[in-house]
Amino acid sequence: MEKELKEVLNCEVENFLFVQAFAITLIMTNFAFDYKITLIIFNMKKAFLSLALLLSALVANATVRLPKIFSDNMVIQRNAEIRIWGWADPKENVFIALNGKKVKTVASESGEWEISLPAMKAGGPYTLLVNDIKVNNILIGDVYLCSGQSNMELPMRRTADLYKKDMDSIVNTNVRYVKIPLTFNFREPQKDFKACDWKELNPKNAPEMSALCYYLGMNINISENVPVGIVNSSVGGSPIEAWMHYDALENYPAYRKEADKCYQNGYIEKTLKEEAEKMRTWNNILNETDHGLTEWTSLYFDDNKWEMVDMFSDWGAPDGKIVNGSHWLRQEIDVPEKCAGKEAVLRLGCIVDADSVYVNGVCVGSTGYQYPPRIYKVRPDLLRAGKNIIAVRVISYQGKPSFVREKPYKLTFNNGYEIALSQNWRHKIGSRMPARAGQTFFQYKPIGLYYGMIAPLNKFRFCGTVWFQGESNTSRANEYSDLLQKMVADWRKRQGYSTPFIIVQLANFMDTHDKPFDSEWAALRNAQREASTLIPDAALATALGLGEWNDIHPLKKRDVAERVFLQIERLVYKKDKMIAEGPVVKDVKAGKNGAVVLSFTREDVQKGSLRGFELAGESGFYYKADATSDGKTVTLSCPDVKQPKSVRYAWDDNPILSLYNTNGMPAASFQFEVGYTAPKAKADKSAKPVKEKGAKMVENKAEKKEEKPKNIPEIAPQRKKEAKKQSAYKTKVAVIEERAKIEKEKMKDDSEQFKGEMYLKEKAIKDEFKANKEKREQEAKERKELEKLKKQQDKLDKQQKELDKKKQELNKK
Repeated sequence: MEKELKEVLNCEVENFLFVQAFAITLIMTNFAFDYKITLIIFNMKKAFLSLALLLSALVANATVRLPKIFSDNMVIQRNAEIRIWGWADPKENVFIALNGKKVKTVASESGEWEISLPAMKAGGPYTLLVNDIKVNNILIGDVYLCSGQSNMELPMRRTADLYKKDMDSIVNTNVRYVKIPLTFNFREPQKDFKACDWKELNPKNAPEMSALCYYLGMNINISENVPVGIVNSSVGGSPIEAWMHYDALENYPAYRKEADKCYQNGYIEKTLKEEAEKMRTWNNILNETDHGLTEWTSLYFDDNKWEMVDMFSDWGAPDGKIVNGSHWLRQEIDVPEKCAGKEAVLRLGCIVDADSVYVNGVCVGSTGYQYPPRIYKVRPDLLRAGKNIIAVRVISYQGKPSFVREKPYKLTFNNGYEIALSQNWRHKIGSRMPARAGQTFFQYKPIGLYYGMIAPLNKFRFCGTVWFQGESNTSRANEYSDLLQKMVADWRKRQGYSTPFIIVQLANFMDTHDKPFDSEWAALRNAQREASTLIPDAALATALGLGEWNDIHPLKKRDVAERVFLQIERLVYKKDKMIAEGPVVKDVKAGKNGAVVLSFTREDVQKGSLRGFELAGESGFYYKADATSDGKTVTLSCPDVKQPKSVRYAWDDNPILSLYNTNGMPAASFQFEVGYTAPKAKADKSAKPVKEKGAKMVENKAEKKEEKPKNIPEIAPQRKKEAKKQSAYKTKVAVIEERAKIEKEKMKDDSEQFKGEMYLKEKAIKDEFKANKEKREQEAKERKELEKLKKQQDKLDKQQKELDKKKQELNKK
């Protein structure tokens, strides 16, 4: 091969680039592997150019593709075989090189290929070569999958009040992070993502990194001294069933029915289109009829006739009736001379539902839903010395509009000066509207997120999983433990291996109740705790004590990450002596005289009297119980419960906590029957490390089913029932199509009815608006005239003062 290349490179051709292209083409097309090529020295550049372009085109059409998860800055799991896979032309040769290891394989007839490299120790950076593809700056270390909903997703920028210093200063190139883009699918498990962009931990990337993942990655890296990769596949508001495969929901027909509906051709597109039209109509009517959009933001508008309200009162529901639509609130602030013309930040806590905020008539920011903190930058040129006006337009879609208590409401200047906003605001309704029609979030439907955001990761190796989810399932806590167990078992089966699974128990949120309260949040926490004892190689990290009563997204994510990290140290890194959690109940026994005695897996309970315990008898009604700890056990008693049957602790939305170990770690919420004994840990055979297979070449896997790894089940694009009984499938499709037809007619009727109602509403409002338009224009004209006269009067007064001053000077002379 070298001889032929030298001959080409010695050719007397004017354009050397063409020679180089031809040489590369020879290597890439692998001609010299099978026979010797007789080269002809081209005397005509035109002929050479034609051949070079032809061969280059052949190479271009044979492009190899990797999954998106294989991208620059990625981390690959250490000490486990490295599976690399992708797509190419049928029968194309694929060459792979990483860290001195080289292997090759051939794509199958369907264009798929896969091969394994031997396990490697932590290190890097390395470059992965796959034919003409380069993946740069790769580290080998420990990779974790983090999934769940918004508290797993919450970015660092949202926690800036606590962690701004870290966010702006820490650089750690050994911690890498990738956020999987939102993708859902109901037809079949996907094989790849739209995009994946691994990021190094530094001030530039930190604001968009998950706060929990940020601190978890740093804790592991510092402790274990290995590179850490965090793959965050989470979606705010998502319920657990959205993260499950269709097969795992076999015992939940209602969820399967929802998935089947989304499976129908055109159903999602049609629904989204119709809902978008309804929302557009609602928003258009709101904006056309909102009296405040023309002048209520102005510094000069006179709001003295507006109602004065306390911002935390029921201004959004006068006379007890919720008013949806738009509400306007205005407040005057006095800015000192030293702050005039300075940049400032306006903090308006949290607002239900949406808002647009104006300072002296200029919009400084808006937010479309209730949860994000309102932090708006105010330009230096907007603020003047003396009187300034803040106007807030609050939009209520369905619920009661309101401001959230105990949040910051202030204007802060870059020189450190602050102006606390008053609780008293001028209020006026801008436009009354019917509640806006609900919106379908298809990413919350069963199976969609598993098929779109977990299935493409099944071949990618992790050393542990962290799950922070449950807020969206609190109303169905009775089924959560079973769903979580089935989800974990199914994930592990489809991955072909098992790793430790850490469950984050929900934080405290909302109100604390004086009397025993049947809390849905407490029931969900108990389901999480129960699942953690029944899932092999699983653990619970409670977020109790780290929440905020007025925010479903508490800021203390560093503390949550530390609790998760302790369980990872114990389970992943086998530090068995690590105290990774608070007191864990071992058994519950009946004591003397109606008492109940709790014992624990560790005899390190803080001593003294305790609160937050409740007992119930045959009636099932719970009563507060007296509780005392001797360091080893906790003894409960209640005069209202003579024969206790059940005990529970921290059973409230925002419970009182008192049960800690001597390290200060809190116990999780729990509920047990008297006589309970903790289950023994289950063995999980799949939890054993995968044996290293070295660089064995795997060819044509799609054609030879027997060559597929035994532990990796095939993910069929059709459902099991459809595969087993085609006739049953056809019947099912027919039923679904019939139902779809009925649903279509119903939706059409509903849509027509809605359009009719909105037309009448729109007509009535427009008529009213038109009738009052001349009046408003006249009032505006009179105000302008009044302002004009006032300015003229001010001018005359000023001239009169000057004349008086001159007259006095003349008199003195």
